[in-house]
Amino acid sequence: MYNEKKIRLYLFGGVFVLVGFFYLITCAPTASFWDCGEFIGCAYILGVPHPPGTPLMVLVGRLFSFLPVSKEIAFRVNLFSVLTGALTCAFVYYITVRLIGIYRKKSALPDLILTHAVGIGAALLLAFSESHWSNSIETETYSPAAFFIGLAAYLTFIWYDNVGKKHNKKTLLLIAYLLVLSTGIYLAPIAIAPAILLFVIIADWRSLLDSKFIIAAILLLALAPTTNLYLFIRAHHDPGINECDPRTRQAIYDVLTRKQYGPMNMLPRKTQMETGMSLIPAYIEQVKLYLRYLSWQFVPTQIQTKPFNSFPIGWRFIVILFFAVGILGMWVSYKSDKRTFVLIFFMFLLLSLGFVTYLNMRFSPSDPNPAHQPREVRERDYFFPLSHIFLTVFYGIGFWYILMRLGRYFNHRRKLIYTYTSSAVVILISFSLCAVHFHTHDRHDDWIPSDYGENMLNSCDDNSIVFTNGDNDTFPLWFVHEVKKVKPSVTVANLSLLNTNWYIKQLKRRGIPISFTNDEIDKLRPIPVTENGEPLFPFMRFGRLLYVTRNGEVVEHVKKDKKDYCKMKDGSLLEVKTFHVKDFAVRDIIATNAGKEFKVDEYFDLTRFVGLRMPALYFAPPEEFMERVIKGYEGKIPVYFAVTCSRENLGGFDPYLRLEGMVYRLIGHKNDNFNLERTEELLYNVYKFESVFNDKLYKNANTLKLLSNYAAAYFRLGLEYRKQGNLDKAIAMLEEGKRFRPSEILPFAYNLSTLYAEKGDFTKSISYLKDAIEKDPNNIFFYNRLGLIHQHTGDIEKAKYVFRKAIEVVPSHPEAYANLHFLYSSIKDTTSALKIIQEWFLQNPKNSGIYAALASLYQMRGKTSIAEKYLLKSLEVDPKNPRNYGILFNFYKKAGRIKDAKAILGKWLKIQPEDKTASDLLKSL
Repeated sequence: MYNEKKIRLYLFGGVFVLVGFFYLITCAPTASFWDCGEFIGCAYILGVPHPPGTPLMVLVGRLFSFLPVSKEIAFRVNLFSVLTGALTCAFVYYITVRLIGIYRKKSALPDLILTHAVGIGAALLLAFSESHWSNSIETETYSPAAFFIGLAAYLTFIWYDNVGKKHNKKTLLLIAYLLVLSTGIYLAPIAIAPAILLFVIIADWRSLLDSKFIIAAILLLALAPTTNLYLFIRAHHDPGINECDPRTRQAIYDVLTRKQYGPMNMLPRKTQMETGMSLIPAYIEQVKLYLRYLSWQFVPTQIQTKPFNSFPIGWRFIVILFFAVGILGMWVSYKSDKRTFVLIFFMFLLLSLGFVTYLNMRFSPSDPNPAHQPREVRERDYFFPLSHIFLTVFYGIGFWYILMRLGRYFNHRRKLIYTYTSSAVVILISFSLCAVHFHTHDRHDDWIPSDYGENMLNSCDDNSIVFTNGDNDTFPLWFVHEVKKVKPSVTVANLSLLNTNWYIKQLKRRGIPISFTNDEIDKLRPIPVTENGEPLFPFMRFGRLLYVTRNGEVVEHVKKDKKDYCKMKDGSLLEVKTFHVKDFAVRDIIATNAGKEFKVDEYFDLTRFVGLRMPALYFAPPEEFMERVIKGYEGKIPVYFAVTCSRENLGGFDPYLRLEGMVYRLIGHKNDNFNLERTEELLYNVYKFESVFNDKLYKNANTLKLLSNYAAAYFRLGLEYRKQGNLDKAIAMLEEGKRFRPSEILPFAYNLSTLYAEKGDFTKSISYLKDAIEKDPNNIFFYNRLGLIHQHTGDIEKAKYVFRKAIEVVPSHPEAYANLHFLYSSIKDTTSALKIIQEWFLQNPKNSGIYAALASLYQMRGKTSIAEKYLLKSLEVDPKNPRNYGILFNFYKKAGRIKDAKAILGKWLKIQPEDKTASDLLKSL
């Protein structure tokens, strides 16, 4: 007999060590993008992260920051995810083996080997799946949450093995305590509690009917959430990161209920909002999104965002195979032991369809259907690996069933060989995912997010404020600001958070010039404003939206062309735009920083509507605000906007913003929108690009998008040097910018090919255009540019070939036809020039310019009667085009047909009688 408990223990440890090794060697060395920088910063300074606060995550992260394993604090904190992610996979091994042990009828060596092999295979399948691997190598809440779920399931089986034994209820108490405790990291683990409770009722409902047990459970469940007291305590110390400032009971409640993000409404489904779908189809779209994310787990990262029917056939087959094996595993589990099936299946159901229902997500950003709106700001696959924990268990059971059934066809002698072979195959199948995903998940040398944060902060002068746009241009700055102590005197102000009163008060406490009192800040709210700067206050009457002006006049709301208007009493429509709290906050910071003081008559009295008075200038159009506040601006502290800020978030202040590296500085004069010396100094002597040019490091679309900001700075430098006539410096800047792999390659290819052509280096000019064509083979611009250069260098045949290629790519585009026409005309090949115009004519017979071109060619060949016919046709097609009249007038005049020339001028003057030039020309004839 074999000691299965020892085998399970050793292999549990083996799975943990193997998976942990791969997670360790691919772990991010510093903060990653999105929430990771905030979590690491909060762990290091004991701060308060975004709702729901995750106090246990912060406290455990702080403990990990003490580990003496690296000089990088971020790497130490990342190890928490490495540890919990690997342990989760070990739990999957245990649960799979434990379930198969219940189903298995024999305990012979081949059966044991096969059981543990598929258990290891299931664990490795989860370990190297797309989302769980990503979550386990950076500081995020999802890997620790998966650990708590796996641990709870593991303990449930420990309880099940000991039903009826003394002290077994303590295991249930521990499970309940851990699930509630885990909400201090992530709310999801508590979702599996109903499945565990149902299982306990089915397996041993009498164990719950114990007064001592119930009292102990209540006490433990009351004790577990006390980690949230940390939020209250730390908020009173106002740490550098103090989201929502939860220093009151109401504020704590708002954090825990995520009030900042609005209510989690189940209806309507967010997929209904702009599509017009009914409830059921809209919900099906969300289920399809879950299935799409599920398919990502088994395919290379590079093809994931494509529609499933665009996957290569082989990968489609693999995904369908895994789905089928998982469904088979569910069936086997149901038929073999309905009790444990209820436990595992309902855990899976709650973490999959339950999450789909609760989260109510928008469409995927990579959804190919343009009608599917609105969309999430990023792919949300990281929410669902918690359900994959139990799905991989079903995969394991499905593989075991298939291999077990096949093993019946082998006799005893060959069965052991079959068992070893099939066991190795199932483990290798799962382990192959490591090879599929290793390159895209290897972040051991990814310093880009940290460098990005440092570079942005180092763009700013000391004792300044920089406004940022969203998570990816805020959290890396918070991380380097709090952990690496980069530019500690610079205040990072997130524009999204500026819509909250607690954040504005927090900035004021930290020395940012704000004139609003705390009471006034609490009363700030979004206010609709007309295009001439008048505030409006909306209200509903009989189901209709109306506005009341500050003078008490009621005006009607009108929706037109997806824009909002108010209809005034005189019938005129004024466009209405909503000024958000952040708009008032930014204007107040700028005005207060400039020392602007307002007289009593310069205020709007809005007391009856919002309970405060506000400067009228805060409601004014951007042009007026700039003229009266920013013109001649000299602030007490420098004010910057990150280059990632949208045009809307720049407040319309663009004329007074000067680009300096990765930030725009607010200045007091126009027409000075680029600081060449400062930008070049930052790019070459200040900024760090440690991993940017490492070709072995995988850079996803999000990273490449952010790196494009560096490319844009170099591009701007190149254009400035080109204006100055310094072609060598312009080329150097553009060459350097192109190394950042900008998403828009056309501007670089065009300008570099032009600059090299201006220098006479046509070889390089042609090389750049060919490279651009290879990367974007459907962009006709590059073909035309390349053809013109070949024509300029005298290589007529190559020019013909390239122009013809352009016509093949886009048969309806006029430029390639025009270039080919002019090429034939330049070499006096009028027959070929005529043919190309006729070819274009077939593509677009209503273009009057085609008739004029045909007339010119026939005129060159001496066939004036045909030329006249085409010129008259051009007038017929476009009778109001002055160019057509001019060409025909010159044609008649040159032919000596003055009467006809006069008639053409007379016809034109009937259309445009005020044309003095034509009138004088007619008199002269």
